Amino acid sequence: MTGQLTDCWTLTGSFSWGERDFSNSASNIWLQFDEATNLPILRATLTTSNGEEVARDVNLAERITNKNGCFELQ
Repeated sequence: MTGQLTDCWTLTGSFSWGERDFSNSASNIWLQFDEATNLPILRATLTTSNGEEVARDVNLAERITNKNGCFELQ
């Protein structure tokens, strides 16, 4: 299965695999390669259902792989 990063999460104050459009109301979104752990980490400020903004991150290597030059959601 291939897709865009916006297809992977929903906005409920945390990242959730299998949903979509987290970027519609997220802010401060950035991708960071963590050299200490050798992992790609997506970071963002997300809004909870009661309107509170919280800093969250997700390890992209948990579910996204590179297969022959194409990213695949596992």
